[in-house]
Formats: sequence, C-alpha cells, structure tokens
Amino acid sequence: MKKIFVILSIVALFAACVDKDNVKQIDTANLSPVKEKTAPIREGYRTIITANGDTICSAVAAVPYFLPKGTTEKIEYVPFTKGYQNDGISQVDNQFHLCFEDTKNGDNDYNDFACYMSLHRTHVNPNGVPHCTLEMCIQPVAYGAGIQNLKFGVKLSNGAIYILADNIRNTYFPGTTGFVNVLASQMESPYQTNDINHIKHYKFQIDGSNDVRVNPFIINGSDTIYVALHQHSLEGITYSDMVSSKGYPYGIAIINSDNFRHAIEKIPISTIYYNFTRWINGQDDVLDVDWNGHDHSKTFNYNNNFINKNCWNLYPINYGKSKKMRK
Repeated sequence: MKKIFVILSIVALFAACVDKDNVKQIDTANLSPVKEKTAPIREGYRTIITANGDTICSAVAAVPYFLPKGTTEKIEYVPFTKGYQNDGISQVDNQFHLCFEDTKNGDNDYNDFACYMSLHRTHVNPNGVPHCTLEMCIQPVAYGAGIQNLKFGVKLSNGAIYILADNIRNTYFPGTTGFVNVLASQMESPYQTNDINHIKHYKFQIDGSNDVRVNPFIINGSDTIYVALHQHSLEGITYSDMVSSKGYPYGIAIINSDNFRHAIEKIPISTIYYNFTRWINGQDDVLDVDWNGHDHSKTFNYNNNFINKNCWNLYPINYGKSKKMRK
C-alpha cells in the first residue's frame, strides 16, 4: 500500500497562550479525516476509485465511499469486457490507526489504547433493496492504560452499538501485565500482535441502507470516549463525547500512514509531530503533518512488518468478480 499522509484529530490542541478556562469550541464538521462522496456510475462499466494510487472503491452502484483528505483522487470506468462484469457487488476499503486517551482528563500521549483498523464493505442491491456487509479487522498495537479495565466498541450510522471487547487487555493483549508497547525499554522486544491470535475479525449485516459509517469508542467506567471517523453528529455523538472542557481531543485517527508511530508513555503527541498543533487548530487548509520529520526519540519505533495490513489473508473475503480491487 502506498503512503497516505492523512491524520484526523477530534479537536484542537490549543497553544500554551490560550486561556484554557475560556476555550472556544471548534467546528466539529472539520474533524473527519475523509470526504464523504458517492461513486459515479456509467452503464456497462465498473467504477474504480483510487486515492494516491490505492484502490478504495470498486462499484457498479452509486454507493458511498470515503476519500481521505489531502489525497489525489482518480476515477476510472472499466468496461465489463475488460476483465470485470456486473455481478452486482460494490466494495469500499479504508484503514486507520486509532489512538485513545483513557480518561477525559488525560496526558495527551494517545497510547492508552492504540490499534489498527481495517474496514471492508460489500454492497449489493437485490431487487433494489440496499444491503451491506461490513467486515472489520482490529490489530491491537499498544496498551498504556496500566491496570485499568477498558472496553472497546463501535457505533454504526444506523445507531447500532457493538461492544467488541469487554476487557481490552484480556481480548487483545492476553497474558500481559502493566504497560504494553509504550515504554522505550520495550522497543527492543515489542509484544507482537500481527497474527491470528491477536487480530480479531468482526462481521455485521446492515439491511436497508448503503450509508455505513463507523465510530469507534472506549469505555472507562462511566466515561465513553469517541474517535469519530465520519460526521459523528448524525449518530447522536455529542461534542463532549469527543472533546474535553480544556479543548483537548480524547482520541485521534490516522489514515493508513506507514510513517506514523504512537508516542512513548507520558509524551504529548503535539511535541512529536511537526505542524501537528497548527493543523488541528485549523490554521492550515491542508493536512501537512510531517510524518517523516518527527522526533523518533519520543515515539515507539517498531519495524514496518509490525502492522499486518494484509489481515484479510487471515480471514479471506469473497471478492466475487472484483478481486482485482485488492493488490
């Protein structure tokens, strides 16, 4: 997969000169890392949509897809005679790094729970009735919450809520104690999670709609903390579910960046990535966080094979006649 340098933060991290007792609320419409679009369709053709060269949508119907902000979009129309046929199947792919704070008054290192999420949607419209199968792979990456018992789940655009892990440590980091993959001393021998024993596969059926958005969250006691990947207000997720009273995000999501590494314990992420604070304060119109130009001494640096971006090999998907979609 080619690098897509896109990052989402759920709110602005304010500069030190800002009076934190009088924080101005930001426009949460700008928080999504993706542009929500609808695939254009031509009769007799399959629509292939790429973002910076990565295929994110293969469609024969006008299904929604999500274009990562800051990427170059290319739309091609491939005749069915060129190796494709109208099998009625449309597919959409996205991948994200998710990084959470475990409380609503955290230290902004965003490593209390970090994971890699791969999403695959298959759309069919039998007899004109939309039907979507949502498949999700979650690879755990880090657990900096210490002894706390955190839950992990997702809320879908149809309002359905699914708890994927009643206990994040027991589900994703079995046999561990204390911090996992967040201390500098752990980098020489990190806890490996890129296999079928750690990567979990989930499958959901959504009938009657092609509009499928995923909003991940963690639960710590009475606090539910969201990372909203899409227009979260449509799912009834409030500003205070994502943003602290001091104007700090509870979680961030980064789209498919090979260069992203989460912070070492107790190091604010805004001190690591150049332009991060400026961008999430809305001071730049483009996503210009420099993933290559970051302070490596403050991040948990694992090799490029640590993240399993081909997790679907563990859980094969039936791609029908559109198998060319995935490289």
